Amino acid sequence: MDAVNGVGSQSAEATYKQLRSELDALWRIGNRYDYTSNDVEAVRQLVEPWLPIAKARLEAATGSPSDQARWQSLVAAVERPSDEVEPKFTTVSTPARGLVRALMDLMEATRPGPSAREITDRLRAAINDGTHPPGSMLSRMRITAEAGLTPASAERVELALQDLAAMGLVTVLPSKRIRVATPVRAT
Repeated sequence: MDAVNGVGSQSAEATYKQLRSELDALWRIGNRYDYTSNDVEAVRQLVEPWLPIAKARLEAATGSPSDQARWQSLVAAVERPSDEVEPKFTTVSTPARGLVRALMDLMEATRPGPSAREITDRLRAAINDGTHPPGSMLSRMRITAEAGLTPASAERVELALQDLAAMGLVTVLPSKRIRVATPVRAT
């Protein structure tokens, strides 16, 4: 199995289906969850096989601080505490919530298209060359479409916009609209 994509001889579609199946299994556990150690272990059995893939995604996110933060948060939410002796509800409920999010993000990551870092690089170049001049508004939907992504993969665009905001290249307005920042001129 390829650690980043979660695929080896299987296609991204097969990986997606496997992730979807794991998510369904987690929801079934959640529907009958009675806080026993058996339920804790059932959740753990779903969590642990996906951790190496999430960790590989974290490493592959180099260049996008927002994407790295996403994967760091997911890995931290689902890792088994090293000092865990007797599983308790609090030690499994957080990983269970984290696993749902991790499985959903892994499913999104198996879809084709550019990474958050690649979208950031494209937008930064377009801002720097004047394609998107200072003060212009950026449309999340248009960026998503231009990147060849479906709305289901729009999180990559959100992460790219967060990176650009951190660089000071765009401003997120209170209305959640995105405006290309005006460069600060030295006096």
